[in-house]
Amino acid sequence: VQRARPLLNRLGLSLFFLPAYAPELNEVEAVFGVIKSYELPERSYATLPELMTAVRRAFRRYRRRLNRRR
Repeated sequence: VQRARPLLNRLGLSLFFLPAYAPELNEVEAVFGVIKSYELPERSYATLPELMTAVRRAFRRYRRRLNRRR
């Protein structure tokens, strides 16, 4: 990557070094925070299909919550 930087810069691409953990720089972290805290409060599921169903429902509820704000 270091060797490719000059070529990438000439092509108009810039690389930024980020800290190993920087949730404030990742917009999806805010969404996942709401999902985990409010929309998906239960923390254990007996099967993977039950977990997947719960996650899908949580995202649907989150989407509805966003749509109500508009």
